[in-house]
Amino acid sequence: MTHIVEGVEQVRGSAINQVKDAEFALVSGGPASLPVSSLILRSA
Repeated sequence: MTHIVEGVEQVRGSAINQVKDAEFALVSGGPASLPVSSLILRSA
């Protein structure tokens, strides 16, 4: 869940370690080294 929160904060512009002009965030995760799920976030 922390990966999703970080992605949302990046596209909102409120992250502690903000990426300049972030418009999209790709969040991926899984139980192993291979990602089994992903989420693409976009700023509105």
